[in-house]
Amino acid sequence: MLIPFDTQQALGNLQPDNRSLYFARFANPTLREEPRQAWFEAGCKRPVPTEAGRRVREAFFPAGTQFVHGQLKARLMVNMAGGVMENAGLCLDRYGVPYIPGSTVKGCARRAALYALREWTQAGKKPEAGDACHPAVHGFPSPETMLQEIARVFGWGDAEWTDAKSDFLWALFGNTGLLETAVSQAGIAGRSQQVGTVAFFAAHPNTDPGLELDILTCHHPDYYGNSRSDFAPDTEEPNPVTFPCVRAQTGDDHFSFPLSALGNHGEGALSSAKAWLTLGLEVFGLGAKTAAGYGWFEVAAITQKLERRRENLRLEEQRRQQAEQTKAEELAAKMRAAELEKELDGLSGPEKQDRLLAKLSEQQFDQKVTDFLEKGREEQEALVRALRSERAAAWDGFKKKVTNKPKKYTPTADAIRAVSKAMNLGKMP
Repeated sequence: MLIPFDTQQALGNLQPDNRSLYFARFANPTLREEPRQAWFEAGCKRPVPTEAGRRVREAFFPAGTQFVHGQLKARLMVNMAGGVMENAGLCLDRYGVPYIPGSTVKGCARRAALYALREWTQAGKKPEAGDACHPAVHGFPSPETMLQEIARVFGWGDAEWTDAKSDFLWALFGNTGLLETAVSQAGIAGRSQQVGTVAFFAAHPNTDPGLELDILTCHHPDYYGNSRSDFAPDTEEPNPVTFPCVRAQTGDDHFSFPLSALGNHGEGALSSAKAWLTLGLEVFGLGAKTAAGYGWFEVAAITQKLERRRENLRLEEQRRQQAEQTKAEELAAKMRAAELEKELDGLSGPEKQDRLLAKLSEQQFDQKVTDFLEKGREEQEALVRALRSERAAAWDGFKKKVTNKPKKYTPTADAIRAVSKAMNLGKMP
């Protein structure tokens, strides 16, 4: 147990429920074979709090952060360089949820970008549509411009532009002329180091995928061990090594890979970084044993699923808001109707009509005038009274309609004038 002796004495045989604490501080490197496997199995079964496994992290990232979502389709092993027993060969947060460090994410994207560039320069032509590397090189007019973008996105070290074994020269298939052109066009001569323009944050799952055990069997321990035998005969005793790994995801479960532009660098750098990371996740994978099929992700399918889900949630929220708005409008209308009924109580018929017309907007009143022929006698008389007094401007406007479209509006105007005469009010103005 990797804790102070007095703490160990105080805890006794108590085993923590926290998965991360279990692997980090309660390891016993002396265990072998079945006891070792049993210890790992117990750690994999440690639960993760539901709240920790379903935390929404988007709010913690800078404004403008974009995400690549990928579903883990095979077992994942990250951080295998350390002692497998002591840290479980995994990256676990304090609650025990596995995550992928930002440096690993950046390395995956950079590897894919350089590989796509090498495919271009080695073949002498840009990968065509349908090729896995096509999205990674699309939009770049030449290999030099793509290398410049790679350098800007990921940054570079002292020897990237000068070392004969640098990754940049490897990506250009050893073409030093292209490298010199890229340096001169980018205006980076004299700058031996440069930080990247995109930040690659740690990737977390939307929910805990869980852990399971894997076994790596070394069939030649003497050959690979300290003895360093010159031969690897089949007479050696196989040495199975048990270790935990992240379980593959199913359904809509996924990892989210946040990327954010630094400084004044915007959509262009992020777009390139996302394309390269997508290629890396789908083709190369990340973590250990990728050549054996570990650590690869499916990006396109899960992205479409999540987009459909977000759209459905948006539509559902829109419908909910519309229903609430309709309900509120209906309630407000009922309240207005009740207030109006109370206000009209005790008034005569003509007085009620005059009061109702007075509450209308200009547009509503104009529509009443247009529909004059469809109204009852009492409402027509109220309209005439209004047109001869406080709504005189509406009558002037209606007369212009009659002038412009006499066939449509003349019958209505004649009816208004007739009602005015019948009410002994005289001619309309």
